[in-house]
Amino acid sequence: MKIAIIEASHWHVPLYLDELESDPSVGVVAVSDETATRGPGIATRFGATHYGDWRNLVDTETLDFAFVFGRHDQMYDIAVTLIGKGIPFAIEKPAGLSGVQVAALAELASRKNIFVAVPLIFGFSTLIQKLSSVAKSAEWQHMSFRFIAGPISRYLDAHCDWMLDRSKAGGGCMTNLAVHCIDVFQRLTGSPVQSVSARMIRDHSLSDVEIYSVMTMHTENGQLCTIETGYTYPGGTQEQREFSFSLGSSSGYVQSTIDGLRIVSHASGKADEIKLDLNTDIYYADFVRRCLQDVQGQRSPASGLPELTEIMRIIDVAYDSDRTGGEAKEIARP
Repeated sequence: MKIAIIEASHWHVPLYLDELESDPSVGVVAVSDETATRGPGIATRFGATHYGDWRNLVDTETLDFAFVFGRHDQMYDIAVTLIGKGIPFAIEKPAGLSGVQVAALAELASRKNIFVAVPLIFGFSTLIQKLSSVAKSAEWQHMSFRFIAGPISRYLDAHCDWMLDRSKAGGGCMTNLAVHCIDVFQRLTGSPVQSVSARMIRDHSLSDVEIYSVMTMHTENGQLCTIETGYTYPGGTQEQREFSFSLGSSSGYVQSTIDGLRIVSHASGKADEIKLDLNTDIYYADFVRRCLQDVQGQRSPASGLPELTEIMRIIDVAYDSDRTGGEAKEIARP
């Protein structure tokens, strides 16, 4: 397979490279990077051609698959172009600036029958398997997630200062980090989110986007979930971030620990400690592997634009709620 990496300056790109390099069935033949920061080195590593403009890459190369990154305000145009050329691809979240854009991409990809995968990486994780074994969908009552990443300076260090510009990124920590937590909540409960409320903290001396957010979701089945996200964790630490959670069900209670999970049964009162790596970065290699297997086997992606569309609708409503002082807002669906 001839593979392209489109807009390689994105900070997630290094998480894909080892798996791509280890797979003898694929070859990275082209890399684009308009910033020329990370792309030239990656192109050299794979013996690929480097392009300063992704459009030139797509117009020049014959491709079997592409991994799409780049600024959030570029993603829609890149995706539309690839779909138009019939090229299957994987695209980083959020795949656009709004749920409206992502929904349009989902409809276009479906109509053209183009494979589009999205790295909703918890779907590839042992975590979801363990949590799914604790309770059935209807038994979950409440969930709480905290995903606080390092300071905004890390985006400057990674040559991704556009992440601090709302016109290019769409939003801050809510757009960037809440996606994964919403995905877990939806996978476990299986119930559509009915309403959302949210509040955010912004510091315009630091950035144009929110640096902390808290949102509450309410499902049609009455389940509740709160998600805190932020760019307020100290930099230069070994752990890099706080990712923690607690989940309650009629069967038991689950808490994250330093080493994994603590599961307490309501029936017995017994607590089980399960060792599990909660570092989300480790799942990207699994995503790359599954993605390429699925497209080569002519299977649908394990996670794609329809799932991301629902998540982005929720995030859009969260921003709307914050603009009105945290008022609960209903999710409008077609």
